[in-house]
Amino acid sequence: MKKSGGGSWIEDESYYLVDVSQTGGIEIVLTDIPEDDYTEITYTIGVDSTRNVSGSQTGALSTSNGMFWSWNSGYIFMKFEGTSPQATSGTFAYHIGGFTTANNAIYTNTHQFGTNLAITEGGTPKVHMHVDMKSIFDSQYTISVATMPNVQMPGTNAQMVATNFHNAFTFDHIHQ
Repeated sequence: MKKSGGGSWIEDESYYLVDVSQTGGIEIVLTDIPEDDYTEITYTIGVDSTRNVSGSQTGALSTSNGMFWSWNSGYIFMKFEGTSPQATSGTFAYHIGGFTTANNAIYTNTHQFGTNLAITEGGTPKVHMHVDMKSIFDSQYTISVATMPNVQMPGTNAQMVATNFHNAFTFDHIHQ
């Protein structure tokens, strides 16, 4: 997060596995943020190249989470699956990953708060974000489950889905 007086705070070991199928919203709790005023947040959607080639890991990057391609030695950083009468098989599956130059599907988002987010002792401020899942299908690229029901490897199609997913995130407001 960018500090209002300059500089920034970066969380160590900042990988999170987020299940957006949960109703009522999702809460990611960041701890040990130094007291200060912050003006924006930056985060990456994906797994960086170093961690992608480091094999089995723990926490959010544990292979037990089902987000690692053992055949490709890399991480899936977005899974989106469902049913649709438009899909020829009745189902669709998007398992998105890829980190090499030609197949890079990793994105970094930055959102400015518009007002300072004050981190103080005993405070519990909250940053509210929205994710428009419809944007996976209709954002920068139009994606149809009828013509592209299955993306489960790095490449151009994965990059298009990742681009749309990156565009799905918006900052809404903060609570002090």
